[in-house]
Amino acid sequence: MKRLVLPAAALAILAIGILVGMNGRSVMDSAQGVVRGSVASAPTATVGGRVIAAAAAQPISAPTSTPAPKPTATPAPPRDLVIEVTETDLTEQLQLLLVGQPLGATPIGDATIRSVWVTLRDGQMQVGGGASVGPLSAPFVVAGTITPDAAGRPSVTLTSAQVSGFAIPDAIRAGLGELLQQQIDQLFAQGTMRIRTVEIADGRMRITASP
Repeated sequence: MKRLVLPAAALAILAIGILVGMNGRSVMDSAQGVVRGSVASAPTATVGGRVIAAAAAQPISAPTSTPAPKPTATPAPPRDLVIEVTETDLTEQLQLLLVGQPLGATPIGDATIRSVWVTLRDGQMQVGGGASVGPLSAPFVVAGTITPDAAGRPSVTLTSAQVSGFAIPDAIRAGLGELLQQQIDQLFAQGTMRIRTVEIADGRMRITASP
């Protein structure tokens, strides 16, 4: 059996190759360890000779939106109701109501209403007309005011009542005042409305009411 004899130079080259291969494998193993460590743990950094772990990335949450406040509806204040009537309006209404009604006994006989007119002046309502007294005809005039009472109702108050210059008896005057009150209630009946003011001037009656 022959022995293989290599020159010294070849032996040196072989030894260097073996060392290089061993060092390369070591480097590869180290690199793989670094990769595995990077996957298993958070990255690190060296600061001043100390190893500091980098903070793990946190998920970014979507910003929450605060709902805008809903506008609050403010109820509008109730508006006043204004009612206005003229002398002509009241004359037509009171003719239907009063013609044919008795005015009571007078020194010259019983009086009955035959015609009606209305005047609105200086804060007063005057109701006048013609009355028949037996076979005769006599003028009559009833005057009064209208003001809101505590319940918000237009209240009629008679201040005078005469037939041919003679005062009408109190009982007849009270009955006539009630008839006028009923008519005013019908003219200004507004359900839940409350009368606040009553103005009488220049041929008109103006009433202001509120809910």
